[in-house]
Amino acid sequence: MNLFGLETESILSRVAAEAVAPSVPTLRQSLFIGGVGFGLVGLAAFAVWALGGRELGKAIGEGGLYAACALVFIGLAGAVFGQLVIGPGGTRRIYALFTVAFTAYSVVWTGAWFGLHGTLAAEVAGAVLGSLAMAGVLVAGFGAERECLRAATVLVVLNALGYFVGEVWWRWVPGDGGARLFGEMLNREQRVLLSQLGWGVLFGGGFGSGVGYVIYRCQHAVRVHLRTEIPLTPEA
Repeated sequence: MNLFGLETESILSRVAAEAVAPSVPTLRQSLFIGGVGFGLVGLAAFAVWALGGRELGKAIGEGGLYAACALVFIGLAGAVFGQLVIGPGGTRRIYALFTVAFTAYSVVWTGAWFGLHGTLAAEVAGAVLGSLAMAGVLVAGFGAERECLRAATVLVVLNALGYFVGEVWWRWVPGDGGARLFGEMLNREQRVLLSQLGWGVLFGGGFGSGVGYVIYRCQHAVRVHLRTEIPLTPEA
């Protein structure tokens, strides 16, 4: 299935048509760009909740608020993950694929949240099952199904890490711990805002690092061919 032009042969064909050698992100660069870039995207998305959540919740409901945040994630993701696709034309292609992948993630996560009534079990199920759905869409879009287990495992771990560390921050900063840390510099209302925005950064950072890893692994065959000009199968 070559719907997005991200399979190995398609990427190599575009690279061959270019006169300039392509940029080939390393694993470290993929993790860094994905984490920092999507951390900033998470900041923007959670700002919708932090600054306008009450009004939006009244106007369009809790589900509508989640959808608004998801649109921010989707709308800004291409600028981050497009840097990780080898060869020209990567941004619009990864944007299209990420839109499908994040939609799958959001549908699964929201279903778990409402189906399990907003409990801790709902959050765990959403993080795990949503990440599995996203990993499946991403590896299929790159035609790299052999990477599915590795990609899914890393994405589940990093997404859950970012989400739950962020939640701990969100719960801790407005309370006594945050009051002791910030003293009189921030009042409680300001600490609440900081806790919400910080959750967005931490969640986006973990999630983005995971997606960066998946994109890196899905292009393994491309990197091997560019180094050796011998089409090899992905690493075990």
